[in-house]
Amino acid sequence: ILDNGDLRALTIGQEISCCQYIDGYASSCAIATYEDPNYGIVLVDNIDQSKGSRPLAEAAVWISEGMVVIDSIEGLRKDASGYSKIAAAFDAIIKQWHAQGLRVGISTTDYGMTVQICNKLRREFGYAIQAVNTPARPARNIYTDVGHYVNEFKKA
Repeated sequence: ILDNGDLRALTIGQEISCCQYIDGYASSCAIATYEDPNYGIVLVDNIDQSKGSRPLAEAAVWISEGMVVIDSIEGLRKDASGYSKIAAAFDAIIKQWHAQGLRVGISTTDYGMTVQICNKLRREFGYAIQAVNTPARPARNIYTDVGHYVNEFKKA
């Protein structure tokens, strides 16, 4: 997770090919993940450094009402092996949040690779999912792909 104040939060969308960057459609989200302690970015780095140091995936996250909400998961890898590595990274961070007593919800959007990673988490990592109401956002004017519901991820 990038620390608040990490300048990569302002440009990560350009590296990943999504709209989360200064002057992008989701610039308000980029700024929030840089400045607001209730927002952050999960960054999945390239595990195979021989292929360069570009990140594989990222997702903006925010916390409210005891739930970490993961916005759309976006990235560069579109093949099955890339999805497995990215899902494993999200599994690790979800376990950390659960250990801290936090609930975890992932957007129901079909942007990026969100659907593929959610399916991998369910099928390969044993999560049960349940649609729940999205908690109130910490700041209403921040762009998000999250709608009225999120899929809450629990270990089955």
